[in-house]
Amino acid sequence: MWDALEMFIGVLVPVVGILVLSYWCSRYLGKRWGGGTSGNYLKIIDRIQVGADRYLLLVKLQEHTYLIGVSDKGVQLLTEPEGIFEIPEEEKGTIGFQEILKNCGAFSKGGKHD
Repeated sequence: MWDALEMFIGVLVPVVGILVLSYWCSRYLGKRWGGGTSGNYLKIIDRIQVGADRYLLLVKLQEHTYLIGVSDKGVQLLTEPEGIFEIPEEEKGTIGFQEILKNCGAFSKGGKHD
């Protein structure tokens, strides 16, 4: 009985430790990589990866919006699209590792996945 309990705890502690470290690392990296998307005058409205080390950025500078291509070769202005582009209020926050786990059902009661 006690051997099984010790083995269970011996497995549970590292798993919980890995989950906690993953949460902290994702929060740190999320702030570091995703947090630098706006400054005083410049704001990245949207970003999409289109290939290895290739991105399309929708950037707002005062009243102007620009579509910019970024790759390991450099940065290029593609166009100045017409229209109003803003981040919707409900999407302005970033989702963290804990929210991802909740959405997956990892923290649901009874251990059942939805």
